[in-house]
Order: sequence, then C-alpha cells, then structure tokens
Amino acid sequence: MKLVYAAPVPYSSFAQRAHHFVAFCNRSTGGSTLWINPYPGRLPRFADLRRARTQAHAHRDEAVELLSPPAWVADPMGCAPCLRQLAWKPLLRRVAAFVEGAPWSLVIGRPSRLALELLRSTQPQASCYDAMDDFPRFYQGRARSLSRGVEDQIARRVDALVVSSRSLQDKFSRYGLVAELVRNGLDAQQLPAPRRRQGMRILGYIGTIGAWFDWSLVAQMARALPQWRFDLIGPEMVPPDVPLPTNVRRLGECANAEAFSRLQDFSAGLIPFKINGLTAAVDPIKYYEYRAAGLPVIATKFGEIGGRGRNQGVYLVDPNTNFPALLRAVEERPPDSCEALRQFRAENAWSARFAQSGSVRKLLGASDATARD
Repeated sequence: MKLVYAAPVPYSSFAQRAHHFVAFCNRSTGGSTLWINPYPGRLPRFADLRRARTQAHAHRDEAVELLSPPAWVADPMGCAPCLRQLAWKPLLRRVAAFVEGAPWSLVIGRPSRLALELLRSTQPQASCYDAMDDFPRFYQGRARSLSRGVEDQIARRVDALVVSSRSLQDKFSRYGLVAELVRNGLDAQQLPAPRRRQGMRILGYIGTIGAWFDWSLVAQMARALPQWRFDLIGPEMVPPDVPLPTNVRRLGECANAEAFSRLQDFSAGLIPFKINGLTAAVDPIKYYEYRAAGLPVIATKFGEIGGRGRNQGVYLVDPNTNFPALLRAVEERPPDSCEALRQFRAENAWSARFAQSGSVRKLLGASDATARD
C-alpha cells in the first residue's frame, strides 16, 4: 500500500502522533509513505526565527519519502489560483509518480489549501482527516477564517474523520459530522525503565514551550516550593513573560533519547498549560509518557486531562492551589506497581490506538481490497 500524508508537522520535528501513525500504516501493510511537509498557514512573525533555530530530529525510515511544498504559497496570502497551481504542479506530478499503479490512501493531518487540492484532483482509494488539534485556533484574523473554511471542506469530503479529543469530536458534531475519537498514546520503546530517584525533588516538563505554556503559574509554583527544582526541557517558542525564581531551570531542546532519560530524574511531570480555546482540544501526549514512566502528573484543568483525577495519577492545579500541601500528597503517593505500568503502556501504545480504530482499519483495508480486485 502507498500512503500520501499531508503532514501537520515537519518530518524532522520531535516524534508526534503523525510519525507514529505513518509508522503503524507502513508496518501494517508493508508499504511506503510520501510525507508532505507543511507549509506556512499564516504570514511569518518574528517569533518564527526561534522555531527555525530549533534542533532537527533524525528520523530514519526507508519506507518514508519526503516532499516539501514551496513556502511562498502561504495560505493567507490569497495568491491567485493560477499561481498556486503553478507552484503545486511539480508536487502533484511527484504524488502521481509515487502512487502510480498501486493502491493508495490519502491522509490529511492539517487543513490547508494544498490538502484540499489533493482531495479534489487525485483519486485515492480512501481518504482520512486526522485532526490532532483545533488547527484554526493556532491562527488569527484572516488566517483563522481561511483555515476554518478549508478544514470544513476537507472534513466533508474525506471518507473518514478522526479526532484526538472529545472537544474536537463535539466541534465536528455541531457541524453535522461524525468523527471517531482516537486519543493520543505513547511509544514505550522510547521510554526508560521506571525509576524513583531518592533524595531529589524535581518537577519536570518535556515538550515545546509555546503560547499555551503558563509561565506565570510555573513562577508561582516555584516561589511556593523553593525546595523543589523545576526543569523545563524543550524549545522555547515564547520566552518567559514574568521573572522566574532561581529554582526554575530552562534547559532548552535536546535529542529524544536524552529528553526521555531525564524522566528518571523527575519526581513528577508538569503540564502547566493555559486554559483557553486552543488547549480545550488537546489530549496531551506528555500525560501518557509521564504516567508510563511511573510519574504522577501535575497539570492545569485543560482539555482531556481535565477529566482525570488522582486515581489516575493526576493532580490538577490552578493559581489558588495550596502547592506545599499538594506536593506532600504527591510525595506520599504509593509508587505504581510494575504490572500496573506494564498494563498502562500496553493499553495506551500508539499501535493499540490505531489497531482499535475502525477508521484506520477501513483506511488500510480499502487499499488491500483494491489490490485483491
């Protein structure tokens, strides 16, 4: 089977849902994927210079070919259709050559005019929109309006609509569309063996630090917990907007293996996200990774994690929280048993998520059926 994937993130980014989705499809069918890197969904900003300097991650998969559209055809620029067609003509030829003579499926990971053009001008055996975020909310003004319109057209044209959170499922339901909920998961092979470090009090965060990151709450927690260290690991797209206490360490980005090895040093995992329309649609992968490493999770009440409680190892916080009392409860929490962690890793593995999805099975089965005909 051939898979053409209009990806939501560059292939060189930190491994996310998109990478695991493609790996699962290739393993399941013995096929290959043409990964189309995203192009700008809005006009550039100064903060994008920070993003350009972040580390590229070396993913190696001979079953994945990469293709990058021209960046100057940014969606909100509204250039004439004839110019877009001229820019995309070589790309569409590459797609046609990649799938020639083979059954294939089209998967869209982010709404864009190019993704919509692929739906309109090609003939895949099956198509799917896998929405892992409320993408229009990443933009403002004209870019947001355009993204909403394009997303609506894509969601109504594809054969299957998959979402990562109940908020997204409800959103499409309001538009009269049925979406299958396939939550995020984890890659247990990347995680270290669980280990509880004695004598150290470290609250850790691993991931991108963007506009959704609540610097004010982190600073408030650090001032209330001077005996604790706060290690923040990941690229900073948005710098702190408040002074930070000295027990907050901004460690920057590092390779996947090094980042995951730091989990063994943490006493608990942090997810200090703002509560707004964007984060309402988020099912944080960090929750699964922290818990699979045997860590309790300290998070704000956003998105999917807002419905979890202490019986699931989650301690919800806000600016009114008594942080010393909460951390005493975290320290007194009994460690997870080896069997409980093994079961959690198995139930929440990416492969289990996708294998249980009816939409994904239909996506893969459509190509298989065509190949047998």
